[in-house]
Amino acid sequence: MAAELDRHLKKDKRVKVRLLRSATEGGEHEQEKAQAEGLAEATNSVLVDRRGHTAVFWRS
Repeated sequence: MAAELDRHLKKDKRVKVRLLRSATEGGEHEQEKAQAEGLAEATNSVLVDRRGHTAVFWRS
């Protein structure tokens, strides 16, 4: 998933990603937050916002 996000961030500076509940073991708040922060770290991007199951990433 990080490779796909990285590819999109190269094309567009801002990307919105929908996180699947099944990928966060039931959609627990802390697990979703950790997953989004991990994606930001893996793609050298900034986690701009996270609401519900949606996260917005930005890279300059």
